[in-house]
Amino acid sequence: MGCGVLVTEYKVELTIDEREQLAAVKAKNGARRQNGAKILVLVVARADFRHDDSLEGFNRTVTDYEVLLQDTYGVENVTLRGAGYETFPGLEPRSESMEKYLKGLDFSGDKFLYQYEFAMLIRSISREKYDQIHIVGHGDPDVGLLFFGGRDLRGDIYAAVGFDEAKAKRAGLNKSENWPMNPGCKIALMACGSAAGDFSGFLTNPKYDIAKVVGDVFTISGGFLCEGRDVTIGPEEKPRDEKPKIGRITLSWYHDKQAGCIRDLGLRLGIQEASARLR
Repeated sequence: MGCGVLVTEYKVELTIDEREQLAAVKAKNGARRQNGAKILVLVVARADFRHDDSLEGFNRTVTDYEVLLQDTYGVENVTLRGAGYETFPGLEPRSESMEKYLKGLDFSGDKFLYQYEFAMLIRSISREKYDQIHIVGHGDPDVGLLFFGGRDLRGDIYAAVGFDEAKAKRAGLNKSENWPMNPGCKIALMACGSAAGDFSGFLTNPKYDIAKVVGDVFTISGGFLCEGRDVTIGPEEKPRDEKPKIGRITLSWYHDKQAGCIRDLGLRLGIQEASARLR
């Protein structure tokens, strides 16, 4: 399960009543389980730019989105890779060269990926096959989903850059066999303004044979948000922010408090569930 949220933010041990309350709130307001699809989540960025925000901000959006997919398709059917994750967790190297290769694909301590790292990641898992690929990160209304371009001499991160088609072609990402996709795979570019820039056009370019039809790639014109809520306990008259937190849930796809981009993606994916109202 994608964490990103410190467990100390919530009660560590719950009573039976607290567990039942948390489960009831999740059952009412969370996603409903859908029939089997294999999901790949590729995290290009999981933190606010130049900030370490383990509890708030963009990292929380990423975590809530990961949980939404896990609640919908089952934890066992959702693979999380990219910033914050190892690509091959638990795999023991058989040689020094393999050890170096695996180390280069260990992004568990990273908050951002450069485009060459993203290409390495895609190529390394190309033999796996998925029904949906969700590419998650920051975005810009002019250049779309953003990658990061290294560090300057002071160690500061260079300004983020948009997708570079020439770099992608050099890495072989214009060849469908280098993508971990089942036939009819849908790709979602989950970033603010991901409809801009060259990435979606690259994925839908008929010369490359990656996405079979334009409708198989979902993009966002506005902001990317995924809404969750902390669940608290205590007397009704007590202010919410003074009550102990017993857990967190991600709101369902069509919840009246959920972000519009999630609702739109749910419709595109054919998600079946009733809307709910958070109490």
